[in-house]
Amino acid sequence: MFNVVQQGVVIQGAENPALVIYALGKNPKKAKELAAIDDPVKFAFAVAKLESNLKIGNRKAATQPERTVSATAPSSGAVDSTLERLREEAARTGNMDKVMAYKRAQKRAAK
Repeated sequence: MFNVVQQGVVIQGAENPALVIYALGKNPKKAKELAAIDDPVKFAFAVAKLESNLKIGNRKAATQPERTVSATAPSSGAVDSTLERLREEAARTGNMDKVMAYKRAQKRAAK
């Protein structure tokens, strides 16, 4: 699309000629506008102006959907009223035998 002089101006004059060529490849309308400029000086200024307006941006990876957490253990907020009653009784009497026996029974039942 560009003549030899215009190609040389882009390659020699641009700070990042690859970016300019890429942008012109993505925008053929703008490339035709620049190709229509015959004066090399005006062409160089037009390319410089175009290059100053180009922005480089990295693409962000698509975010992964949130995973739902699932567990097989019983809820930690669950209240065992029997255990609480036995603990209160043990606090009054000072005897923890019933609490320990209840916990052993719970462990055996869980297996």
